[in-house]
Amino acid sequence: MLYVGGVFGRAEFFTVGPALTYALKSEENATAGGQIIVSDTAFKYVRRFYSSEELTNDHGEKFYKIAKLIGEGVKTRADALVLRSNISAETYNKIAT
Repeated sequence: MLYVGGVFGRAEFFTVGPALTYALKSEENATAGGQIIVSDTAFKYVRRFYSSEELTNDHGEKFYKIAKLIGEGVKTRADALVLRSNISAETYNKIAT
């Protein structure tokens, strides 16, 4: 991520590098608005929570279209914070890049 300044006293960031590349490639696999498409790298960390459809682009890279949440999932902000605290910094950085 790259800090690029801000207006109204807010900091603004722009994603660059591999994260931007994956975001653009994920977007290319979407066939309609509102779809959630994630890279193989990110999906391997959350695959047990979601049913999905595997997608492969023209370069043989795998992506996944999220179909639905399996089980209870994260229902509250507190649950999301607990989930985030259970992910190591190393794993988080692998997902983020």
